[in-house]
Amino acid sequence: MMMVSQYHAIGDKHKVIKELPTALVEKSNVRVAIAPRVKDARVLDLTCGTNFFSRLLIDWGAASVVGVDLSPAMVVVAEREAKALDPAVASRMRYHAGDAVTLGQVDPQGKGFYHAIGAWLLNYAGDEEELAAMFATIAANLNGPDSVFVGIATPPAARDGMDAFAVKVNDPISQKKLSELLRVAPSYYARNDRMPEGEGGWRVELTSVDNPDVSFRN
Repeated sequence: MMMVSQYHAIGDKHKVIKELPTALVEKSNVRVAIAPRVKDARVLDLTCGTNFFSRLLIDWGAASVVGVDLSPAMVVVAEREAKALDPAVASRMRYHAGDAVTLGQVDPQGKGFYHAIGAWLLNYAGDEEELAAMFATIAANLNGPDSVFVGIATPPAARDGMDAFAVKVNDPISQKKLSELLRVAPSYYARNDRMPEGEGGWRVELTSVDNPDVSFRN
């Protein structure tokens, strides 16, 4: 429940994260990966948050978007943000709370979605079983062999091993540089005790430099 409660406390303040320089990179990369595919398509947004990528998917031509988020508070914000849009746009988006680990099929009629995105979804898996369950949810909701899932996950800088990456990020000089450049302070504060030692897995806390109230762990 910790993951849910931390976002309940943050609510719409989380939007500050999508105003950071890193969000511009994320937006560009996700657009390159999925925008050419979404025209007139039904798309599932498995980490809808406050409506950031759901709205972009509509802008990029998606016929409709269903947003799902672990936090009911985030879903409330997403719905409010959608209602502020043109009614013709808002009618193409709907949202509900749900856990990607146990979600199963979102559409009870089993129609599925042409594509799905999960911005910073997979990093919330606490172990290999939860990660596999997230992929099972993704697969259960995709409609056909041409469907794709686009996710944002651990940066490529970690490819040489999470232990070395964590040490590098936690170095005070690196911390200062990252805080100034990215306006967010990451802290790899503990090994993930649900993963075997030496097989990766760290718990990380991210805090907005500009709004310290926006701080969350994954």
